Amino acid sequence: MAFGPLGGGSIERTAAALRSGGFTGLEEALRVLYVDRQHSIEDTASTLATGRNRLRRLLAEYGIPVRPSGQNSAAGRHARVHLNDRATAERVGAPDIRTGLRERAAEGTTLRELAASTGRSIPWVAARIGTRSTQDRRAIGDRTMREAMKAASPAAEPFRVR
Repeated sequence: MAFGPLGGGSIERTAAALRSGGFTGLEEALRVLYVDRQHSIEDTASTLATGRNRLRRLLAEYGIPVRPSGQNSAAGRHARVHLNDRATAERVGAPDIRTGLRERAAEGTTLRELAASTGRSIPWVAARIGTRSTQDRRAIGDRTMREAMKAASPAAEPFRVR
């Protein structure tokens, strides 16, 4: 079984990682982990038991472009959402932010109050609570954008093109 150019003392560790991951070769592992699954450089290097710099060299050797730093990937977005939810739950003292928000909303707390207590926006809170009908949103104090704009400046008429 040829795993490609590993070099150095990590040959055995990387070969073992490839076998345990069910990969038949290094290129396959790189393409599956980094390209298909959109793992980060750090996660891919960890999975393959190698360093980040060596992984970058291997990606280049196999013609796999390294994503620019900060480029959004599905895995990155998912991880950030999870971290933000966990941090917000800790801030408000809830074991799970979704359950905590739903319980408080059922008790009559408005979306505006929930947003203020979490330090998040009303749409963020509404998304964590889950889909609700317009009637349900109004029952817990949410207003549509048009209603909010009217309340902010009742004398202002919408701009009309003639």
